Amino acid sequence: MQSKSGVKIRFLIFVTLVFVFFSAVLSNADYIMMTESTYGFTYYVSSQTLSNGTQAYKWEYGSDYNTTQQQEIYNYITSNYNIEFQVSQGHATVKYNCHSYAWYSQAITNDYWINSPANFLSGSYTSIL
Repeated sequence: MQSKSGVKIRFLIFVTLVFVFFSAVLSNADYIMMTESTYGFTYYVSSQTLSNGTQAYKWEYGSDYNTTQQQEIYNYITSNYNIEFQVSQGHATVKYNCHSYAWYSQAITNDYWINSPANFLSGSYTSIL
């Protein structure tokens, strides 16, 4: 049987480790808190420079759209825009956007949001349309 002081010491060590971990994660100056404009949830990104000089935001942690929100976004896009087909892998996400999907990575693990594809357009590419 463990003594009360042994249990207290283990508990204090556990609490200290949890506090140090979350303090390090939440106080990292490289993380930027973002608030999703329609649904209001928060997530954290870091500013990154990709190998061709493109500025991107890398999703680090936080919320993403739930299945109801993803369906609402899909319904809005397909009913408000003249879209004859969609090139998509998965549903709407705050982790990556169309520029990142088209020019950087089509992987479901893509965590980059690219506001401008200009650096990708300066090289050669093949149009699929």
